[in-house]
This record gives sequence, C-alpha cells and structure tokens, in this order.
Amino acid sequence: MSLQLVVIKATNLPNAEKFGESDPYVSIEFQGIKKKTEVIKSNLNPVWNETFDIDLKGNGLTASDELQVRVMDWERVGRNRLLAQCKVPLRNLLRGGTQSESLNLSLTDGNGRPTQMLTVTKLKGNKGAKPYSLPLKLKVCAIGTTQKYVTDGEKKEYTVVGLADTTDAIKGMVYDSSKLNNMQASATIILMNYIFKNENEGTVVITKTTKVLKTAQMDVPEHLIEKGAAIANPPPAATLALRDVKRSPVKTLVSVKGRIISEDMAKTVKVRGQDVTVKTVSLKDNTDTIKVSLWRDLAEPSFVGKFLQMTNVVVTAFNDEISISSTSKTDLKECDVPMTVVKGSAIGFEMKELTVSILLCNGDEFQELEAPVQMIADTLSCQLEDIEENLQNRIPMKCVFKIKDTTIHIIDQMEKED
Repeated sequence: MSLQLVVIKATNLPNAEKFGESDPYVSIEFQGIKKKTEVIKSNLNPVWNETFDIDLKGNGLTASDELQVRVMDWERVGRNRLLAQCKVPLRNLLRGGTQSESLNLSLTDGNGRPTQMLTVTKLKGNKGAKPYSLPLKLKVCAIGTTQKYVTDGEKKEYTVVGLADTTDAIKGMVYDSSKLNNMQASATIILMNYIFKNENEGTVVITKTTKVLKTAQMDVPEHLIEKGAAIANPPPAATLALRDVKRSPVKTLVSVKGRIISEDMAKTVKVRGQDVTVKTVSLKDNTDTIKVSLWRDLAEPSFVGKFLQMTNVVVTAFNDEISISSTSKTDLKECDVPMTVVKGSAIGFEMKELTVSILLCNGDEFQELEAPVQMIADTLSCQLEDIEENLQNRIPMKCVFKIKDTTIHIIDQMEKED
C-alpha cells in the first residue's frame, strides 16, 4: 500500500529576500518519511508538477494521520528559511480501495497567520481604515501630482499614484517621498505595513513604516493599467465658457479660460486655525466676467493681463454672486488666446478713433466687440469716412466673426438682415 502525492504549484508566496525573490521548494513529511521538490529560483508563483510515492509498508491510514507540508526558501549559505506551511489531514482517504483527492491549500507562516498575498479586490472588500502586514503585489501605473498641506503649522506633502494588480486598480497616497525611489511608473512592487482606507474607491496609504519592495514584473490587463493611470492623473474637468459657469450648480468642478483683467491684494485668512493666503482676481472671456479666489501658492504671482487656462476650479456662491475658487487639484497655465467663432445680429455700434465697437445680439445674450476701422471699411466696401452712414443704413446685420477676447480678427459675414 502506498500514498501518492502530486505537488503542483504555489501562488503569491511571501518574499524573504531583500534583493530579488525567494527560491522556493516544498518539503513533505509523513510518519518520519521526508520528500522534497526541486528548488525553483527567484519565483513567488512556482510550478513543480512533481509526484512522490510514500510506501506505507502495509500499514493503513488512521483518522488522525496528516501530512506536514512546508514551503522553504533555499539559501546557498546558511539555513533555509520557512516561507509557509500547512497540515493536510488524510481522513478522507479512509474509504477503502484506491482513493484520490485534489486540494487547494491555504498556507500559514510560523505563527499560524495566512501568507497568501491580498489582492486589490479583496482589500476593497474590507471596511474601515486599518494597517495591513499581508503583502500586496502591485504594478505602478502612473505617478501623479504632489499635493501640499499644513498640519499643526507644519508644511507637508503627499504624492498620488495609480496602482493595479490583475483584479482591479486603486489609488495610492505616498506620504514618505523616499518610497517613490522604488515606485517608478511600470515597476512591480510588493507593499507591506500599509494602511487601507475604504473611502470612495479605496485608498492605499504608504507611510514611513511601509515597506516598498521591488519584485519581478507582473502582467496586468491594459484596461486596469489605464484605470490606474487615470486615478493618478485624472482628466481635467470640462472647460466651460464663463457664461455657462455662472449657470452651473455650486460645487461643480470646471475648467475655464480667460484673461485676468484685475486682481486684489493678497490677504491672510484663518482656515481651520491656520493662516492661509488668498487673492481675488477677475477673469474675463468673450462671454462674461467672473471673480476667482486663488488660494495658497496660487495667490503669490501676479497674473494681470495674462490669458490663463485654469483647470479643476470649483463653482462657489456668496451673497447670491457666483464665483469660482481654486482647489488642491487646480493648475494654472498661461496660454495663447484661442480664436472663437461668434454669431449674431449687430444691433448697435460706436465709432472710436481707431476701432468700431459693435453690439452683437444672440437671443437674450449681448456682446460688445471691437474691430479695426479699416477692417469694417473693407467689409462694407466703403471709405473710412463713410463707415458710420453705411452701418446706420444696414443695421441690423447678420454677422459671423472670429474673435480673440473681444477683438474681431476675421469677419466671415456681415450683411443686412432681410
């Protein structure tokens, strides 16, 4: 009578090495008889597919018989180290005749704690905020922005990263910048001693006590890598005209473009007991003007006269006046004034020395635009001194202009309405 064993594979073994990965093998012991597999070098998901026969020497199995299975890390110098272990009861093989059973075994460490790595999906199934020592193997999808904050008067910062495994993607917040040395984009890492916060889509918090270990590359589905990258660097909020911003609900995140036409002096206010700098500026595009509150570092530079793109600002309201405010995700970038197309009916005008101011009506909306006098004369096919008479005779006129800010650069159409 004999007992035949097939050792197939192990998955997500802990890594006992500071550099590289463990060299695992399996040791099996039964009634003083020992068997072991070959060593597989540098692999935390080894596949053995090895068969062993144990001669029972005519003795039958009892209900208390069990196999002792250990997964060891082979060491060239020194003692081999225990990675994981389990006991396999054989009571189910006592029915007589030839019996077989396939088992998926959960391994534990020397203290009886599970050794199998967590996955992102399993982690997200947990509640609350608490530390974890179980290893979590992840691919770094992207490194995001570094955010600054103040705690008890001390300036601090954290960096957002996008992480993923084969089950899902998750947000990471790195509070110790030295950990980023092992977290380059596309690197595969193992985290230990991290904190998981089950809020929104879940967050892995990486602190000074967190271990960030390099490991062999892990294949992650492309859609999860893209999801992780979007977590680290989310696309900016939609860009709206200021006229539409003023119609948006309070707390809506938007992006805007326009020219800073004025700004107030920066001032210091108390926010949660801390001194914070804020400055109010006026932003103008070709549809409207709005006040913008710029906080902290964004309040320091002067932007008057510059055309800016502001991403991820939030709509606010005070005393029934709609304004916008910068957030921790806001980015300000100077850019070229875009050319936009406006259509409407020219219903009034004012002659100036070098330009003509035209009042354009489109439904319930009105815009005052300016064009060089020579451009108007060329469009109307008249002399400069005849512009006023020609406009009075033709208004209202159907118009299509290409403009930058409130200046007309190209006249596509300007003709008397039927």
